Amino acid sequence: MRAYSVDLPKREFECVNENELFHTFFQDEVGFIWAGTAHSLYRYDGKQFCPIHLSSNLKNRTIIVYQILKSKKGNYYIATNKGLGHLDISTHRMELIKVTANIDVRRIMESEDGDLLLGTMTGLYLYYIQKNILTSLKDLPNSPINDIVHKSGSVYWTGNSSGIYEIDSRKLTVKFIHIKG
Repeated sequence: MRAYSVDLPKREFECVNENELFHTFFQDEVGFIWAGTAHSLYRYDGKQFCPIHLSSNLKNRTIIVYQILKSKKGNYYIATNKGLGHLDISTHRMELIKVTANIDVRRIMESEDGDLLLGTMTGLYLYYIQKNILTSLKDLPNSPINDIVHKSGSVYWTGNSSGIYEIDSRKLTVKFIHIKG
């Protein structure tokens, strides 16, 4: 494996703090690169990084962006320390989804049904988009979710400091996975 470094002209980073910590990148179908940082969300248009306008419910708050997900229906969802954000790609504006306010969302996975599994600092949630309902999976220990992986159908695996769990997003069941060592 080789590491490469690229020297970009300074003007490309005029909108970005030089000490910015980048958490995630996502490239859309138009070719824009979206960058989630420890302070906000930026769009790179091939020439410069531009900050995304935050809705009024996010102004004057430090927003840490952990993940960007494009759903099968073409909607953009943003995992932040203040909740789940929805990005309007046409206006470049991010709005916080109110039922997720103040939940530190670290991971997003779209379910087979088009709903969202949210890995947070306090466990796993299922966000039913059409109904705007957030459900906590209570059988999972109340600890940070490190990742979510699709196994098959409505079954997902997730991990935290207690181990690995198998989640069925339709049945809302949780099963501990024993690892023999």
